[in-house]
Amino acid sequence: MRISALMNPEPDMEAKMAISDEEPILVNKAQTLDQMSVEELEQRIAALKLAIEDCEIQIAKKQAQKSAADALFGGGD
Repeated sequence: MRISALMNPEPDMEAKMAISDEEPILVNKAQTLDQMSVEELEQRIAALKLAIEDCEIQIAKKQAQKSAADALFGGGD
């Protein structure tokens, strides 16, 4: 951050507020599957598959950490 901004934050703050006041508020409404096109459904499936893969990676990491802790401290009964 600039020293001038630290000493006088008001001008920067007013500029940010003016920009945000003029921006439209976007509301993200959930769509039902019936409302989605084939392309949107395919994109959703791809995103969900990636999310599942991320979860599986995290599960594997946590299982490895637990196994290592059990081996070190003699847990896992």
